[in-house]
Amino acid sequence: MRFFKNLVLGILILFCMSSIAFALGDEVIELSKCLNDSLASVRIAAAQSLGKIGNKRAVEPLIVALQDKNKDVKKAAAKALGKIKDGRAAQPLVDVLKDTDIYVRRSVMVALVKIGKPAVEPLIIALNSEYWYVRSAATQTLGEIGDSRAIEPLIAVLKDRGHLVRERAIDALVKIGKPAVEPLGAALNHESWLIREKTVITLSKIGTKSATDLLIGSLKDRSWIVRFTTAKVLGKKGNIQAVEPLIAVLKDGNWRIREAAAESLGKIEDKQAVTALTAALEGEVGAVRRAAARSLGEIAEPPTDKDKKPEGAHFKF
Repeated sequence: MRFFKNLVLGILILFCMSSIAFALGDEVIELSKCLNDSLASVRIAAAQSLGKIGNKRAVEPLIVALQDKNKDVKKAAAKALGKIKDGRAAQPLVDVLKDTDIYVRRSVMVALVKIGKPAVEPLIIALNSEYWYVRSAATQTLGEIGDSRAIEPLIAVLKDRGHLVRERAIDALVKIGKPAVEPLGAALNHESWLIREKTVITLSKIGTKSATDLLIGSLKDRSWIVRFTTAKVLGKKGNIQAVEPLIAVLKDGNWRIREAAAESLGKIEDKQAVTALTAALEGEVGAVRRAAARSLGEIAEPPTDKDKKPEGAHFKF
């Protein structure tokens, strides 16, 4: 008897589930039709509802809605596709990164991050777009997704003709983090001084010990700009492993690099540098002497409370 009751209950549950699925499917069909409504507000509401329902049958109609003339409809369609997270939407969404409206592009970027790995290859291709804002958006999105397949293409973007795009590539590689260190190390030998310099900045922001080890080698780069940037970024408090290499750089032939090294030694605040910085106070150009003097003040230990004298005059009568 109990078996019979359980069997009937199971059949009823299956019937209810199939009815709900049918009803939802029916709703998806009707809402998809509303994406062609004459009123933009109706099209927006339909896209939003399709996103909430999350049925994959809505993907194709929402992809079509990405081409709507109304920017708010496009935003709603992009957001809905992000909620559904279907890989079929990746390429169509990447294509919309060409949209001139920044808010549409932002909605697309968020959706692509939610879709994740299926979006990586289309985004890598978009790094070669003729439009700087497409390259910038693709770069940022790849950084948020964090897939290692994007590392080498992002390193190539470090020499992009657009300053903002290059900065976005640095940020993206920093977000990917440790997996990017080894490929970035190889990029320190790139023929382009610009890629080498941006690689130095990226490694310094990643900040791991292995990244710092790689940076130290760039103090001997053939480009004075790369050596200068390296000397600057190594100046972080407690970065003891950079002290001796920076002391050696105080003998570089370019005074700008000697100045940067002197400044960085002060920021590290390690007493190993005192003798070398003291020597730099004589027979050097003014900028280097000034940097050395300031750094010596940074390294010097402040007096303890016992040694401190009370401020102001105190007379006894």
